[in-house]
Amino acid sequence: MAELTTGLIENNLVNGIRPTSTFTVKVTNNDTTVADIEILGFFVSGGIKTLYAQELIALAAGSVVTRDYFAEFNAFEFKFITSCNAMKVSAWGKDPEGNLVAAHRVLPAELDPIGSVDVGVTGATGATGEAGATGATGATGEAGATGATGATGATGATGEAGATGATGEAGATGATGEAGATGATGATGATGATGEAGATGATGEAGATGATGATGEAGATGATGEAGATGATGATGEAGATGATGATGEAGATGATGATGEAGATGATGATGEAGATGATGATGEAGATGATGAGLSAFGYVYELATLADATIAGGADVPFSNNGPLVGVTHTAGTTTVTVPSAGNYQIDYSVSITAGVGSEIAIAVNGIVDGSTSIPALVSTGQIVGQAILTLAAGDAITLRNNSAIAFTMTLAPGVGAQMTLAKFD
Repeated sequence: MAELTTGLIENNLVNGIRPTSTFTVKVTNNDTTVADIEILGFFVSGGIKTLYAQELIALAAGSVVTRDYFAEFNAFEFKFITSCNAMKVSAWGKDPEGNLVAAHRVLPAELDPIGSVDVGVTGATGATGEAGATGATGATGEAGATGATGATGATGATGEAGATGATGEAGATGATGEAGATGATGATGATGATGEAGATGATGEAGATGATGATGEAGATGATGEAGATGATGATGEAGATGATGATGEAGATGATGATGEAGATGATGATGEAGATGATGATGEAGATGATGAGLSAFGYVYELATLADATIAGGADVPFSNNGPLVGVTHTAGTTTVTVPSAGNYQIDYSVSITAGVGSEIAIAVNGIVDGSTSIPALVSTGQIVGQAILTLAAGDAITLRNNSAIAFTMTLAPGVGAQMTLAKFD
């Protein structure tokens, strides 16, 4: 047997797109008997390598098989464990448009061995036989395909500057150039100092008196002056004679009622009277009507799959087997088969799920009597994880229910002891 690896393949983003989105593996069995190969896919994140794809394939003599795996990772690696040395493996990356990524192509001779090949003890060297006749020269094989152009090498370092050349002889004096344009007028100079004042001239004769001007308007009234001091109070006059008594006035209005006085203190509580005699017990009432019986499940069942390498991979269009039964009431299933039968008609809630390690792009659905119900299709959007669905279907007595890979892409279930697939049916009353 042989154990080989592609080595770590870097797949970092380039302009927001990874060079390889899917990784294709092609295996050829050149042996004369059936041979096995186990394919292991790992992705690297944060310095940790994690297994995300695992598949065991048995190949007949001379047969070829091809597998596509999800590869949208910063780095990934694939390992191959073969049962014989006659198995040849090649692999290559493909971009989102399906084009070959030359940098991620690995030929059989480029795979690195990471395990030993079982070899028996070397026997004694036999006697050298006579040399056979020289065979005819075989025809020249066709030229192999031209390999991809290698990456451009890094630019070499800049060489040192050459020595400075000798100074050349002075050239002949050029002809005199034309006169330049007249320059702009210069700024005006500063003003000179003021000269001394001349002598005062003689006073002229007085002119004639002018006519009297018109009388001006009256000025505004001046502010009022402060009041003068108050004069002294005069002497009080004598009291006048007492006047006659006036008539009696009407009675005044009744005055407001006075405030209520405070309440007097509460008197002492009187003695408690003796208890009266106990009355006779009343007649017992009639019993109420019995309530309606509560609702329940008249039929239900649970089945699940503990997958092995022999049955973990479900081909496109195939049904999922269920190796084990949980509780079954009014529902029948034979362990290890794919079909669950409901013996009575009614509305059934069906919960179903598959845990996969490979098969992104595949799809699961419920099939009734071999026909897929379109309302139950759930696609696999990740390469590793659970695909979960739930539906309520109206079923007839004797209907056969299966969980189907409703796509052309195979998927691989989680191996035991993990639960690879499960389905629950419950009939509503």
